[in-house]
Formats: sequence, structure tokens, C-alpha cells
Amino acid sequence: MTTVTYTEETTLFPCEGEAVVGILAKPATPGETGVVVVVGGPQTRAGSHRQFVLLSRALAAGGYAVLRFDYRGMGDSSGAQRDFEGVDADIAAAIDSIQARVPEVKQVVLWGLCDGASAALLYCHAAQDLRVRGLCLLNPWVRSEASLAKTQVKHYYTQRLRQKEFWIKLFSGKVALSALSGFAGKLRQLSVGPSQQTKEIGTFQQRMAVAWQGFGGRILLVLSGDDYTAKEFLEHAQTDDRWKGLLDQTNVQRHDFAGVDHTFSTSSARKLVADTTLTWLHTFAEAEQTSRLQPGSIASPIDHGGATAPRRALPRGPVLDWTSFKIVDAPGISSVEDLPHSIHLTSGRSAIYQALLQHQLPASSTVLIPTYHCPTMVAPVLLANLKVAYYGIRADGLPKLDTIDEVTAGASKAMVVPHYFGVARSLQEVRQWCDDRGIVLIEDCAHCFFGQAGDRPIGAWGDYATASLSKFLPVPEGGLLASAHSPLKAIQLGRQNIKAQVKGWVDVVELATRHKRLFGVQRILAMLFSIKNWRSESKPGLQTLSNGPTTADQMMQSCDMGRIKQAPLNATMVLKSVLPRGRVITRRRDNFARYAVHFGNVVGARSAYELPSNTVAPYVFPLWVDDAERVYREVRAQELPVFRWDRIWPGTPLLDGDVGPQWSHHVLQLLCHQDLSEADVDRTANAILQMLAAEPRSTSATT
Repeated sequence: MTTVTYTEETTLFPCEGEAVVGILAKPATPGETGVVVVVGGPQTRAGSHRQFVLLSRALAAGGYAVLRFDYRGMGDSSGAQRDFEGVDADIAAAIDSIQARVPEVKQVVLWGLCDGASAALLYCHAAQDLRVRGLCLLNPWVRSEASLAKTQVKHYYTQRLRQKEFWIKLFSGKVALSALSGFAGKLRQLSVGPSQQTKEIGTFQQRMAVAWQGFGGRILLVLSGDDYTAKEFLEHAQTDDRWKGLLDQTNVQRHDFAGVDHTFSTSSARKLVADTTLTWLHTFAEAEQTSRLQPGSIASPIDHGGATAPRRALPRGPVLDWTSFKIVDAPGISSVEDLPHSIHLTSGRSAIYQALLQHQLPASSTVLIPTYHCPTMVAPVLLANLKVAYYGIRADGLPKLDTIDEVTAGASKAMVVPHYFGVARSLQEVRQWCDDRGIVLIEDCAHCFFGQAGDRPIGAWGDYATASLSKFLPVPEGGLLASAHSPLKAIQLGRQNIKAQVKGWVDVVELATRHKRLFGVQRILAMLFSIKNWRSESKPGLQTLSNGPTTADQMMQSCDMGRIKQAPLNATMVLKSVLPRGRVITRRRDNFARYAVHFGNVVGARSAYELPSNTVAPYVFPLWVDDAERVYREVRAQELPVFRWDRIWPGTPLLDGDVGPQWSHHVLQLLCHQDLSEADVDRTANAILQMLAAEPRSTSATT
């Protein structure tokens, strides 16, 4: 590598009324990338911690301006001493300083060891600073009592138990009681279990995970092989829900240095770190320059353009995970499963079809369907040889009954009424309207598996209730036909063959493997599925950017009605029987609330629905977007877990006062299922917020 000349100079810069002291290593010809070294707690500039001095000089010799500094209250800086969770302002001031002293610097990389690495991530979480485009993180600090106990039991006590000398000492009485009690104490800490250890929201480890997930730049991760802090970090990243899969993101470059201690204290280890950092910086700087040369590229922590590596795909539905089996306390919420009479089917559309057959409606009878619909609500009606008529909806999602003329009402024999977005509503008015006219009410609970609909449980308003298991549980397929009022007639369902049964289980496990959810067996499963799919040319789960079918025949074909007379797969029946429901409910509510915070006061977008109480478990967060066409196009290009009901059945009319057509265009449905982490929700919301801010929004009619 070419060595350039550099100078070192003292710099003094302000931070919230205090004076912060730093050392700037400045190349003769600085590049556009600068490095800010974020140190850990109190330490000297000699011995092992001379690492920062030598690193700064090595990077400066490589052409990068480097600023190392003392937090307020440390070294020569004034002010009260603070820990790594309280230095956001210090880091921001340091970035301001390096850009003021070196105007060539356009973007910054934060380099941190131990809790300096943690502080860098926490700064990204708090500040969303667009200047920070890279992170160099060495042995990040994630310590808690539980994580320390787990690491010590796994890496220290387990090794001791394997040593012959330990057992000789034990049986000879030379092992102190304090050592044994210490081991027992660690085991007691582990027995607390992850459900109690991770209940608190907003811990620094969780905020680090959110920052890591939402960071769109490049990350260099360096881990020491002979370091409990590094082992503790790996253990935490592999077992904590919010960290799972983050180390495997494609924007992360990881280096594990065997036999190296926590501070890289030997000269060879220090050189290895400097060389690794410098090589990574060269790649980073070239990628940043390429990204800026791309027309229309935006350099930001949530950018996906230019040379930034693609982000891992987010799951569009529930995914089987070890945490799927976790028992979590949840408010007592009714479920469609609780209705006294039910039959399991392959899908929600199959349930609508079978509900229509249950009542033996005369051929060509009319069935009322809302103008705001999914095609799978219309297809079962036509397949049952019945006619479709449409009604409008109000701003609260309930039927606008005055859009149904008396002639249509007189000819109608059934009415399908959905609970949109998973938010249950009282159907008292529409129940009375149907009773007055002798119309069968089918309560569509595809979005609303759990909930209290006014003064009745979900599903109890309709003569029949239909639901979809696969929208709420990690099953390959599944629907439910239920009734709160009368027994259901027996349905002759064909059993699916052995090939389909095996494929059902394989599909569930493969999806979990694709999203890196099965810790402990993930690597071997990934290898097996790689062999299984090696001839496949298509990318699994890739979302098409086509607008989809537009004719009635094409829509019917896309609705996949071929298995409506078959029994559900064994995989569905087993999993739905053993999986607890508490986590499903609480995580969905939490994700909905998190989206609500993101979009609580945003120009150009707003929530289309509020979460009325704790008696629901939402399916999606409905977001009204003024400039919906542009935003949705970008959402689909990024393959975010968002969809829109814009494929309306041909012939759907425009009715006076009906908000359905506006919803079809303007309402984006942001999935909030239980297997999206807080970081996933933040990533989706931040991407949409950037899209909203990217260019002027059109003004549209509102509901």
C-alpha cells in the first residue's frame, strides 16, 4: 500500500458547554472518508491502549483523516464523567470537528472497540446521522448478568469440567466451596430464561440491534478468539430475538482472529487490526464514490442504491422459530378458534366457498361483496356458481348500507363482511340489516383471527365465520370455517397425498432456514436446502413487480382455488395444535404501536385506522399515503413487507360516498406479524419515511 505523509495536531472543540480535546491525524491529501475513533472507558495511551495512537497513524498514512478524542469528563476534556450510553453528543461534536478541520471529508466511519463499538451503534440509533456511512466494530460490549453467566458456563466452567485436574481437586477437597457456589449461581442466572431476561424494552443491547438492522452503510466486525467479551457478543447475537440474522447481513464483513486477546495487545495483533481496517476502508471509499456517481443515488443510513450491498429480505408472513414455542403472557382475547363449531380447511378462500355451500343457496343467487376487497373474496362466490354484487364501505371500514339499492338487497342471499386490517368492529348494524332481509351473514375474519368485536367475540356476529391460519401462524396453509350459532354440516374433504404432506413440512423448515431462524441446526439445514435447490434459477421469495392479472379469468387463476375441497396438511394441524398464541398477540400489538409512533406526525402519510383497545391482534398497520403510486413502487422494488389491495375485480362499480376506491389506491398495508422484529419494523418505516421526503408529494382527496 502507498504511504502518504501526515501531520498530527491537537484539536479543541465544544460539546454542550464543555471543552473536548482530541488529536487529529491529517494526511497531506485527505480523502473524502474520515475516521472518528470512539474509545471505551477510562484508559491510558500506553500499553495495550496505545492501539488507538498506532491505528490512527496507520490509517492517516493510508490517506484517511482520523480523529481520536476524550469524552467529556475523560482525560483532558472538561465536564462530568459519563459512560458509553451517554456520549451521543460527544460523538456528534467529534464528527462536526473533523469535517470543520478537514473540509474534504464527506462521510465518516466510526471505529470502536468494546463499549466504544457499542457507543457507535447507540449513536446511530439515536442520531440517524446521514454523515455516518461506515462502522468498524471490534468486540462489541453487550454484557448483562444473564449473558455473562451464559458465557462463563459455556466457555469457562464447561472446559473446567472436562479437565482431569479439576476432578482430582474436587475429590481431594481442594476445590473451594466459593468456586462451587459461584458455578451454582451462574446456573441459577441461566434458569431465569430468555422470556424474563428480555422483557424490558429499550435496553442498550436492543437499541444496538435496532441500529445495526437499520444501518444501510457497511459494517466491519472484528472478533478476538481469546476474549470473553467477543464470545459473549456472539452468544447474544445467536440467541436474542432482535439480533438473530444480523451478523449475516450482506453489508457486514466479519473477521475472527484466533488466539488474539480483547485489546489486540501484541504488536502482531495491532498490525493485523490496522491492516484489516485499512483494506476495508479502501473498499468502503471506492464503494461510496461509485454510489455518489450513480444518478439519483442518496447517501443515507437507509439507502439501498449504488454500491451498498443488498439487505436481507424481511419475512412476509410468520416464520417458524424456536421462539414460536415460547409461552408469553397475553391479555385474554377471543379467537375464531374458540367458536363452538368449526372445520379446518386449506385456506380462508376455501372457508368462504364452503360457507356458501353450507347454506345451499340457489344457483345464480346474489352475494354481496365490498368494493374494497382481495380477489380471493370474489373467486369463491363465482366458483360456487353464484353472482356478485358490490356494496361501498365507510371510513371506519364498515358497510355503507345505503349504497345497496332495494332491488339488489332483495335478490341477495348472502353478504361477506370483513374485519379490515385485523381490527375487529361491532357488526350489530349489519347483523340487524341482514336479519331484516333474510340474508346470510358471513363474517370474514381472514385479517382478524383474534379480537373482541364490540360486545361479541370475533366471529360471533355472522351466521358463519371464516379465517386464515397461515396469516397468523407459521403453517404452510390453513383456513377455518366456524359458527357460533349452529352445527356445521359435514364436509367431504380429500386427503392430500404423501408427497404434498412431506412438502408441507419441508416448506415450513426451508422458510425458517432462509430467514436464519433455527439456531443450532441452521448451518446444516442451509447446506441441505442449497443442495436441494441447486438447479433452481429463480430467487426464493422474490416479489414480482408486475401489477398482476387484470381480467376475470386471470384473477380466478391467480386465486389458486384448486385445493378448496381438500383437507389441510398434517404440518398445519400439528403446528396449530402445539404453538402457543400469546407471543402472536403481543408481538403484533407491539409492532402496530411501533408503526404508529413512526407515522404519528408525518407530512404526506397517516394511519388509516387506530388501534382501539387491547382486545385485538392486528394483521397489518394501514398507512394512508398521499403520493401512494410512487411510494408503493419503491416499496415493492425494495421488497419490504408491505402490500396494497389494488387488484380489484373487473366490473367493481364506483358508488357514491364509498371510500373503497380511495383505499385501493392510497392505503398501504404494512405487515406487523410476530416474526418481524422491532428492527425490521424500524427498517420498513424508515425506508418509507425517506420515500415520503424524497420529492414533493401530490395532494389527494382524503377520507
